[in-house]
Amino acid sequence: MISTPVLAAALGAACAAAPGYVEEAQSRGIDYLTAGLSVINTFGVGVGLVDLDNDGDPDLVAVGSPLLGVHVWENDGTGVFTDRTAASGIPFLDAGSGVVAGDYDNDGDLDLYISRWVKDDVLLRNDGAFVFADATAAAGLAGNNGAGAGCAFGDYDNDGWLDLFVANRTLTLGSSVPNQLFHNLGDGTFVDMASALGVDDGSPSFQGTFVDIDLDTDVDLYVSNDKGSAGFWHNYLFRNDGGTFTDITAESNATVPLDSMGIAVGDFDGNGLPDIYCTNVPVGNALFLAEEGPVFSQAAAEAGVESFAFGWGTAFLDHDLDADLDLLVCNTLGDGPNRLYRNDSPWPCDDIASEVGLGTEDAYYCLAIADIDRDGDLDLLMQRLGGTLQLFVNQSPLPGHWSRLNVVGEPPQHFAVGATIHAVANGVAQFRQIICGNNYKSQNELAVHFGWGAADVVDELTVAWPGGSERTFANMPTNAEWTLWPDARLGDANQDGVLDLTDFQAMLDCLAPGSTLAEGCEVMDFDGDWDVDLDDVALFAKRLSDPPADCDGDGVPDLVEIASGSQSDADADGQPDECGTQPADLDRDGDVDGADLGLLLGNWGQPGVGDLDESGSVDGADLGLLLAAWQN
Repeated sequence: MISTPVLAAALGAACAAAPGYVEEAQSRGIDYLTAGLSVINTFGVGVGLVDLDNDGDPDLVAVGSPLLGVHVWENDGTGVFTDRTAASGIPFLDAGSGVVAGDYDNDGDLDLYISRWVKDDVLLRNDGAFVFADATAAAGLAGNNGAGAGCAFGDYDNDGWLDLFVANRTLTLGSSVPNQLFHNLGDGTFVDMASALGVDDGSPSFQGTFVDIDLDTDVDLYVSNDKGSAGFWHNYLFRNDGGTFTDITAESNATVPLDSMGIAVGDFDGNGLPDIYCTNVPVGNALFLAEEGPVFSQAAAEAGVESFAFGWGTAFLDHDLDADLDLLVCNTLGDGPNRLYRNDSPWPCDDIASEVGLGTEDAYYCLAIADIDRDGDLDLLMQRLGGTLQLFVNQSPLPGHWSRLNVVGEPPQHFAVGATIHAVANGVAQFRQIICGNNYKSQNELAVHFGWGAADVVDELTVAWPGGSERTFANMPTNAEWTLWPDARLGDANQDGVLDLTDFQAMLDCLAPGSTLAEGCEVMDFDGDWDVDLDDVALFAKRLSDPPADCDGDGVPDLVEIASGSQSDADADGQPDECGTQPADLDRDGDVDGADLGLLLGNWGQPGVGDLDESGSVDGADLGLLLAAWQN
């Protein structure tokens, strides 16, 4: 757990006194010039704030400089960045367009897929320590050279391996490459299944996003298409029906003529369902509010978020930690500044961008969001045409409570891409979803961020992993970072796949009945009540790789007795000391029986197990001692 400083002021007063966002890119080590109009127009170039070195903080990746190519920066944990590109092994890549980060090979770190503008896309395998290898050809992705735009990772068939969707702006510069959906075969290679699955849309697409729109624990697919206002194309919503896709755009009332660019996904109206916001040309952006079905209603005018500017990147975020999602929109030069719509009831929302330091006019396209300095609020990375990257750090006194949650994936995955989170604090319900590839050509950090307003405890939080596994947590303190583990990984402190005495000793270090969990002990909280007590020990004992012993035959597992203090275990062998007086009980199950005889005979003539008289080998004398103990 990482706690913030004491809150600066009460909720309303802090909000009124907030200094807002301060642009600090160069002072924090970021100096990266992206493409201008003199270079072929890629309609913006992607950025990402993702943890590339597994140290818990978001690092930075940018793809669109014609002079610098793809660059990566390491975050030192305080939001100060060091350029690691020179030794990274990343080749020089011009015409960069989009970026998405996901662990395609399930080795525990985030790999990068770089889409390029009518040049071959590149898959960069993360080999650790900011070293990457070009795995494009080995993965079967060579020659993918459409007008690559926004990409997304998601496990559409729930086989434990991330698949890859690539949105191509088909018909750009004569390119006929349609959208592609690469199925991950689990051996490091992919095969394009877009045509077979009916998602090879030949529209000029800008972004695709995997999102569980109907909350049935498989990811659906939403695709943003340009030039819909001309009547030729429209956005698509494909429902996932167990690994196949059905076009439900019309039946869900999601068809609207847009020149659609960016996609934001989040629960804007607080009903527990994922809403969709799409940027557009100045005739107005679109907000689709979800109801059960899913069926959408168009509510941009009601919410006051039409923007009426040439919009690109967009994202939902709780900028002021008041327990509802606000909305950020990037606009291009000449159409007015960026928008930050504060979501207050009743609608319409107020655009407060200028009030909080985001009112500068420029040619903004792409953005990524993360808590770069881990101070509890969200910071913004923005890309602009022909300018350096800008990093807007939220310097406001914290106006509310917060949580930053790292949700661990079920084996074999390490990141819970596609998981959904429903939470309630102080009677206010919230919803989040973990998405790989979002906004516009870019990616936010995978850690899940909540604002809670005045709530200092989350009453209940439920995570649903892809495929249907769920866990519910209670009494989670706010103003902290926590790791949420799936059931399949509980108790395994070193994550070696085996629950043994090493893990038990780690559990004893966490044991503190009635006290709030310590940092790193979340994996031992089997019942999710935010402490580690004897109930958790009993659940741990039931899952031991070897059946739990009860050497004194009292019906209580030895590990529970040791944890409770009713039995001592001075040698930390997982067996009460009082049960260790019978040497012939070789399996330490509390009696001498046929199992012990089998162990002795299996080691006949050898030193070690069964050498009861310590003569150096197991022989007839040891057999006699065991049989005598058996009779007694």
